[in-house]
Amino acid sequence: MRHVAAIILAAVVFALAATPMVGIASAEGAAPASTASTAPRPPTPPTVLRAGFEQERHIPGFAKPLRSAGEVLMIRGEGLRWETRAPFPSVMIVRGDTMRVRDAQGREQRVGEGAGAAVPRLVQELLEALLAEARAALARHFKVEGESAADGRLWRIRLVPNSAPLVNLYEGIEVEGTTHVERIELHGRDGGRTLLRFNETRVSANASDAERRALD
Repeated sequence: MRHVAAIILAAVVFALAATPMVGIASAEGAAPASTASTAPRPPTPPTVLRAGFEQERHIPGFAKPLRSAGEVLMIRGEGLRWETRAPFPSVMIVRGDTMRVRDAQGREQRVGEGAGAAVPRLVQELLEALLAEARAALARHFKVEGESAADGRLWRIRLVPNSAPLVNLYEGIEVEGTTHVERIELHGRDGGRTLLRFNETRVSANASDAERRALD
């Protein structure tokens, strides 16, 4: 379940990071009829988004958090790669209805068959739906609370899941950033807490051959 939670988290974070967050806190309310036609459309999200991450997992009963670090890569319409480089290398890849987890020895485990098929499908749905229209998709999957800000200023929101399997995993997700998501904290229903910090976020309009091969 730890790997599943991390992949779902990566999908949410990258979807949020790909769309400017101005006005996101009002996601649940429809625009008034008098202003709906004049509301600005969000800019086209980038095709490629990648960033470094540092993760702390606070597990009930353990005095010290478990720390890891790595890089996450998303190519819109193609898939997501979550690579942990330290302390124990592993790679998680989501493409379509399948999710693969590969360890440092190259051994691979697949998620996406039977009951587990709902997990990668949810990840893919979040990626595509949130990238296409962040506010509408957030309102579908979460109750959105918090404040937004103008470009370049710090914003904070809280996402309260209202759909499975997220609602079964988390009580709430706190997100903050400026141009992109910089920090996210998940509060688990088991009393655990996961903190992620993102750094060196890069976006581009086109994926390179090397980036596409990284999803194989």
